[in-house]
Amino acid sequence: MRHIEKVGSVSTLTGRLKHNVRLLIKKQYTQLTQEEKHQIYAFKKVEFSNIFIAKELRRHVSAIKRELARNTGLRSYRPQQVHSLAQTRRLLKPNPIKMTKSMAKHIEHRLKEQWSLSRYRDGYSKKD
Repeated sequence: MRHIEKVGSVSTLTGRLKHNVRLLIKKQYTQLTQEEKHQIYAFKKVEFSNIFIAKELRRHVSAIKRELARNTGLRSYRPQQVHSLAQTRRLLKPNPIKMTKSMAKHIEHRLKEQWSLSRYRDGYSKKD
């Protein structure tokens, strides 16, 4: 068990508590899981606050607010529908284009010919 030290003021104690709460919150962003979305639904059905939900799920309160703002429709927040829409968006998302050595050489050659990157990207011919 941790040793509790004597604190000089309430503001120092509040600062330390805030620091400890920040340590509990995940540092890297991860998408909400289907289970977390169902938990948000259950908590909201019982009318818990966003702050309470965030603490329970160990997420930042802005993540909860953003999830509810983006995905609350006319018939309230529906986690199953939200999850299936997110999966569809993920499948339809185009794959990123990876820079290969041949592509880099081609771009370098075109830049030497005075092509601008925006004109190259848009497929226009060399600027006169």
